[in-house]
Amino acid sequence: MVSCISIVKTLQNTNVEIRGLGTVEVYPTTIEVGNNCVAARCHIVGTEGDMIIKCYHRRHSGDMFLDTANYYLDALRVVELDGRVEYVDVTLSRWVEGDALDVVLYNGDCDYAALSRAFDRMAFNHKRDKVVHGDVKPENIVVTTNGEMQLIDDDLLPRKNEWGFMAVEYGSSLYTHRNRRIRRTDEYTDDYPLALISVLLAAMAVDERCFSYSTTMSKSVTIAMELLHKAGDTLHYNIVLAIQSSIMGKVDRLEELLAKCVQ
Repeated sequence: MVSCISIVKTLQNTNVEIRGLGTVEVYPTTIEVGNNCVAARCHIVGTEGDMIIKCYHRRHSGDMFLDTANYYLDALRVVELDGRVEYVDVTLSRWVEGDALDVVLYNGDCDYAALSRAFDRMAFNHKRDKVVHGDVKPENIVVTTNGEMQLIDDDLLPRKNEWGFMAVEYGSSLYTHRNRRIRRTDEYTDDYPLALISVLLAAMAVDERCFSYSTTMSKSVTIAMELLHKAGDTLHYNIVLAIQSSIMGKVDRLEELLAKCVQ
């Protein structure tokens, strides 16, 4: 395991060499330390647009990654504080211009109805495409400059094998179904967080103050249910009912309900 400090110091050199890729220009002010990686906004010399580089201080089993051209094994040379030289894995993904949904909500004074519609469009497309993300939460959703939403942090998507899907990340407990199997997932893993965020945003479109005094997610769902019922929002109300009847995280008819929400 490589220390985060050593990776940060390497990225602070601004120009770093990535095996199989070449020179990457890192923006030092964007460096952030996560649970299993150090990430930063960067630019690959000779290409257009910016990227997100993630350097992993913990080694993952190779079969837990999707086969992707954006995954580089032992790609970044890091000098540890004691002088040892280590090489860490790197992934690259496209930089999405905008603000994370949790930041937008925290700042307040936004069009909650527009956010609700944008989220439902993204959620429906995600369900329709049948791709498993594994860590759907507001921090991993960007509200783009044109008002749409896009899931990010998908460089460690669960990979399907003969036993099903293997999850690399556990996901955020707040947006994970209580009965989700640890480190094992399936095609319905994203149902619960997609449905949950959908009804919470729909409730905020009814009354933006609705969760001011909520202490638990269960209480928030109850408040959302009451508001949606009073507002006559039967589609999102039915999504709440589906959430409450969910046993292992699968939300019945979610794609169908989301499709009606975006019509």
